[in-house]
Amino acid sequence: MEKKSIGQFIAVLRKASGMTQMQLAERLNVSDKAVSRWERDESAPDLTLIPIIAEIFGVTSDEILRGERTSAEAEPCRDDCKISERSEKQIIRLLDKAKEKLNICSIISVGIALVGLIAAMICNFGFYRAYIGFYISCIFYLASVICEVISLTVTFSSVKNSDFEDDIFNSYKRSFFKIGTVIISVIAVIFASTLPLIIIPWDSHIGIMAITWFVYGLLAAAITAVICFILSKAVKKVAVKRNLYYLSEKEVELSKKLSPLNKKAIILICLILSLTFFAQLLFNGIVTPQMLASRKEFNDLEEFKKYIEIEAYSENDAHFEVIPIDPDYSYPQEDIVYDYIYDITGENVLLQYVHRNRRVKIIEYKWADDGSLTLVTYTGSALERASIIIDIINIGFILCYIAETLICTTVYFSKRKVLLKA
Repeated sequence: MEKKSIGQFIAVLRKASGMTQMQLAERLNVSDKAVSRWERDESAPDLTLIPIIAEIFGVTSDEILRGERTSAEAEPCRDDCKISERSEKQIIRLLDKAKEKLNICSIISVGIALVGLIAAMICNFGFYRAYIGFYISCIFYLASVICEVISLTVTFSSVKNSDFEDDIFNSYKRSFFKIGTVIISVIAVIFASTLPLIIIPWDSHIGIMAITWFVYGLLAAAITAVICFILSKAVKKVAVKRNLYYLSEKEVELSKKLSPLNKKAIILICLILSLTFFAQLLFNGIVTPQMLASRKEFNDLEEFKKYIEIEAYSENDAHFEVIPIDPDYSYPQEDIVYDYIYDITGENVLLQYVHRNRRVKIIEYKWADDGSLTLVTYTGSALERASIIIDIINIGFILCYIAETLICTTVYFSKRKVLLKA
């Protein structure tokens, strides 16, 4: 064989081995465009790749650098050639590089998801637009998932090769799969934490309070984390069936041995968490802020009228200032909006008043059996304090979820340990 350039020599060896540029690129964990540039002498392979290229084609590194064969004994290696120990370190270096790229892309994916969460916070707390914040964040979540899926696809394609059935390659493929599963689960948890923005508000033009978002967002995130953990087990089985990676004989036997325990554990934890979840739904469906808030009751209509027509300011201030209506000031007739209290039949007006007490947010009417009327008023600050109490109770439910999960996990691993010793 006459002397050629490095690129030309690689092209000859590749064609003699019946390989395409894409196949060679996959083995070297580079792009097919890089191989094409080598063969056109527009660039040269990295020196660390020379031993691997030499091993693939069954030549020496010196022959690659010289661009010619110095021995007629060696023949180009075919597709079924196995990678020898000489290039193992270089192979591991390439796999580490692929893993590093995947880690970087995964960090970027999580970063995109976090940007979506921040955007949702800005829309909710800054502009009081909960729905808009949720929809904007969904765009970022979708982008982060796409970024991670593309990164996983590219990484797996770099080791999708018949030569890569070695234990080293299998361990790396398992590592790649685990990284992808964890990152997608993290994105799902972040997405779940923004679900309260679209579930809780009763109007698309309002936001939700920080503590309310924290409570229900944490609950949704915890439930999603458990679901992702369960799904990851199922996805792992699918990955093994599709030969993305394989399990050792010992792992297969262990999986069969632990399968009944795993099923029981999943059913038990789902049952316990579901019961707690329905208990929380029942609590939030029955208990209202009015049930826990302090109230002011009136049996005398004139006392109620005097209270409701007192002009009160500084609603959110605990030390609010009460200013009585100025008798010397005549309110314009067009500025006065009257409210009415009707009798039990709903036909006759018992009281006409002007609602000027801005502290009062809710007025309820209670008719007794004897026909007497009780008026109950709730201030905004009292309702807010009651809402905080409800949120604290919901935090207690979340702590219950965490405690139940920890207890079930502890029992599972203790039984798993006994089962493995048997």
